[in-house]
Amino acid sequence: MLRLSTIVLFCTFLISYAAQAQIPNAGFEDWTLTDPDGWVSSNVAEAGSFPVTKAADSHSGSWALKGTVVYVALLGTNMSPIIQTGPGGHGFAVTARHAGVSLYYKCSLAGGDRLGFNFIMYQAGTPIAVGAQVVTANSSAWTQITVPFPYTAPGSPDVCILQVQIVGPVTGPDYHAGSWYELDDLALTGATTVLTESRPATYSLDQNFPNPFNPSTTIRYSVAHRTHVTLNVFNMLGEKVATLVNGMQEPGSHEARFDAAGLASGAYFYRLQ
Repeated sequence: MLRLSTIVLFCTFLISYAAQAQIPNAGFEDWTLTDPDGWVSSNVAEAGSFPVTKAADSHSGSWALKGTVVYVALLGTNMSPIIQTGPGGHGFAVTARHAGVSLYYKCSLAGGDRLGFNFIMYQAGTPIAVGAQVVTANSSAWTQITVPFPYTAPGSPDVCILQVQIVGPVTGPDYHAGSWYELDDLALTGATTVLTESRPATYSLDQNFPNPFNPSTTIRYSVAHRTHVTLNVFNMLGEKVATLVNGMQEPGSHEARFDAAGLASGAYFYRLQ
């Protein structure tokens, strides 16, 4: 019997300290199996659900990305095509205060569906700029837009997370099967204030990947100083089902593997202390 387990975040700071300083695979030329390299998607192979695919109708190069709302019989619902940057959706490192993100898109949106762009700059786990834009009009030709970053705090960001998805209408039912978008040639625009700090400045707990998963998943976290760390997993009743870490750890980024074999399907929480 197919079992899809889901870990739900208990507490988190979205943060990453990868060495990359540009949008990964910004032209969607590189793919591994069904996913674009450098991104995570809402594809669920176990459910036979692939709302995100590559498309030969590119703005430049050989490939673009196509996202289509699809009906997933196993889940009994429509699934939105969601993509997010970085391993596990944790984003990519930046070293400057960029002005925004430029990109090319096409779309065909049914029933009031909308194409949403959600772009966030983080500084030590705290959002300091959120660029959001919603497209409601269909576009059959490649259209360029730039989503600006309105900064709300001084200083340089260290992590950028880009997310694109189709969302449903403002009122009424959820997104509609058949709505789609194509995306290509993303680029950061503008750059000021070079970042020099590369060591984690705080404690963080990231979203696990993959999610949903069957039967194992990886949890990444960071500690700022040498300290005793515990990482536990709980069920919805608050009962501890696993201890993944329990001991002294050095400052920096770490990861732990959670194997849910033998546990019931459903939602679980994990907590870093």
